[in-house]
Amino acid sequence: MSLTFGFIGLQIIINGVFQGSGNTFHSMILSIVSLWVLQFPLAYILSKHTVLAETGIWWAFPISNIIMAIIAVSWFLKGTWKSKRITPEIKIKEKIMEETKIEGS
Repeated sequence: MSLTFGFIGLQIIINGVFQGSGNTFHSMILSIVSLWVLQFPLAYILSKHTVLAETGIWWAFPISNIIMAIIAVSWFLKGTWKSKRITPEIKIKEKIMEETKIEGS
C-alpha cells in the first residue's frame, strides 16, 4: 500500500489543478471513477471471485490508485482543461479606449 501513496498524491494534485482552473466537472469525474467504477468493483471481484479472498480488498486500493493516476496524468497532459474560463475575457484595448472617452468628455 505505502508504495502507491505517491500515486494518490498525484491524483490529489491534478484534482486541485482541475478545480482551481474551474473544471470541477473533471475533478468530480475522476473521483467518481476512482471510487465507484474501479476501487469498489475491483475489491469485490478480487475478494469474492479469486483465491485472494480478503487480501483482494487490499490489492484493490493500490491497483486502482495506479490506474487512476495514469488516467489523471493523461487527462492533464491532454490539456483540454486549459481552455476553461472562470471569468469572462476582457478586451484590454477596448476598455482603455472606453475609459479614455469617459475622461476626455
